[in-house]
Amino acid sequence: MSTLKTAAGAACLAVVGVSGYIVYDAYKKAVAEKEASEKAATFFAASKEKAALKAAEEGGLEPSFHSIGTFDIDGSPEIIAEAFRSQDSVPGQTHTFPNAQDHLPLAYAIARNFISESEMAQIHQWFRGQKHDGIKMTEFNGDAIADGTDLETVEDAVVRQLYGNPEPFKENFPGLYSRVLALKDGLGTKLAVDEEELSQVNFAQDIRYITYKKGDYCMWHRDDPVSHFNTIMMISRPGVDFEGGQLQFHPTDNPTDVLLERGDAVIYSTPKVDHAVTHVTSGTRTICLVELKMEEFATKGEPSQDKEGWVRIKQLLAGWLGS
Repeated sequence: MSTLKTAAGAACLAVVGVSGYIVYDAYKKAVAEKEASEKAATFFAASKEKAALKAAEEGGLEPSFHSIGTFDIDGSPEIIAEAFRSQDSVPGQTHTFPNAQDHLPLAYAIARNFISESEMAQIHQWFRGQKHDGIKMTEFNGDAIADGTDLETVEDAVVRQLYGNPEPFKENFPGLYSRVLALKDGLGTKLAVDEEELSQVNFAQDIRYITYKKGDYCMWHRDDPVSHFNTIMMISRPGVDFEGGQLQFHPTDNPTDVLLERGDAVIYSTPKVDHAVTHVTSGTRTICLVELKMEEFATKGEPSQDKEGWVRIKQLLAGWLGS
């Protein structure tokens, strides 16, 4: 409601000595923001209802995550986000990675209407056209895919990756990058992460555009624990562009289905949230992710040119694949 009050206030101020066009423009913005908020609130309610039905069907199992409330995203008043946290115990990883951010809780947040249609179209074009030399195309296991390869013959999901060099993405998508940082700040503040610490989590270690075709999936794994947060943006339409391919968090007897529509985003605490994607049964599922960490712990440069960074990726992939 604070969003609507802000926009309505702007409209009232515009009445005094300002053209009717500006008043109308502010009014349209207020209405659009109200409709977006109402749509998101309805979706959140539906998500909770689905979770309750699932729990009942599975013998009354309690969900692992519980809502800790909504929050605003600085600079994007039309976007509503809701945070979820679990009190379940998850082993830390400082024994393997000394800089693992194990103090972060097991938590995530969903932001509806996070990325615009034009931004999604541009992301598809930018990554598929490999508009920057730093974008590398690989399979999930890190093996390079040669130019000219028929991607339908690749056994795993196809990853187009910009690693250790976020500048090209920032230059091409400055508004989206700023929004990802603001989403990080919003969730971090909700989780009572130190403000100074949050301000330093500003380096996109890994940016990926991933396409899952029929039969592709992603087994349970955890991302780089030295990173703070990972944001996944859904840029295809569940139930239209693809079937199956459900993102799940926390492999308990009752894993959490993360219900995203096209344009939505989910951000989660990287050191604690194990996640997976079920098999895609038809069509193509496409997402874009941005993984954030403190710049002091960042591995800069492309993996093929940075031995330490590439070794880290190989270690993580080996752990995911059980090899």
